Amino acid sequence: MSPSLRAVALGLVASCSLALVIDDPDAPDPARPKRVWVHWVVLDIPPTVTSLPEGASVALPAGARTGTNDWARPSTAGRARRSVATATSTPSTRST
Repeated sequence: MSPSLRAVALGLVASCSLALVIDDPDAPDPARPKRVWVHWVVLDIPPTVTSLPEGASVALPAGARTGTNDWARPSTAGRARRSVATATSTPSTRST
């Protein structure tokens, strides 16, 4: 299940959208991490969205779409021991 997230002061313009990646930097074992494992990728989050509730992976905001994670699946497929969320502003690919 996806965690709840809240963005603060993103300052996105209407022509941009948000891309979100949640990964686990301790995969496969926190005692012996070997790689960063991508759990969830969401693209085209509208600039008006400032939060995502827990479980949002099953009901994304209108216009948003899920990318492929490291399980080669289009949504979260497990909970990371330690999650790192990275958000970035991108040119929107949504049709206007």
